[in-house]
Amino acid sequence: MKPHTGSRVVFIGAGIFIMLYFLAAWFYPGGSQADKNLRVFSWMNNYWCDLLSEQAKNGQVNTARPVAVAGWIILCLSLMIFWYFLPALLPENNVLRKITRWCGVAAMLVAMALFTKLHDVVIHIGGALCFVALCSTFAGFYKARRYNFFYTGLFCMVLMIINYLIMIGGIGTTWLPLIQKITFFLVIAWILFINRALYRTSS
Repeated sequence: MKPHTGSRVVFIGAGIFIMLYFLAAWFYPGGSQADKNLRVFSWMNNYWCDLLSEQAKNGQVNTARPVAVAGWIILCLSLMIFWYFLPALLPENNVLRKITRWCGVAAMLVAMALFTKLHDVVIHIGGALCFVALCSTFAGFYKARRYNFFYTGLFCMVLMIINYLIMIGGIGTTWLPLIQKITFFLVIAWILFINRALYRTSS
């Protein structure tokens, strides 16, 4: 696959994921951490992973799961392509480029199993791989003087770390579903921002 084609696939994959996310939220039977009897998906109190679970928080079979799983797999595959081609924007440093490419691809490969019973393991391992990939990416962006990508990426990374700390610390979980969604869509926007540069570079 050529970089130009890969960038187009990333755009399409992200678009499909967003559509399937809203569709899955529509199909979700209901229930959240705040109200088990709720009959809809709460954007304030439901997690993305609630859509991936076999059972909804209200005890019913989660009819949204197939849609959410399909969307998640499509997103992960799209981001694997993104990480593979991303090094084209980094300086001519083979070590830096290899770390970025393969840690990023590996992170998305691991993340694909998020909907399984290995959920927490996937978050820890995938998160660690993604952290390494992001650090090498930031180093490359800084050296290449792509400060717009560098600083906006750091902001996204801070949000991701806040999500992780709340999850493992158990403090502030009331706000975590909302913080998670804000982080989710800002990170996707950042990725698409970079992907646009990849698309233009490879045109």
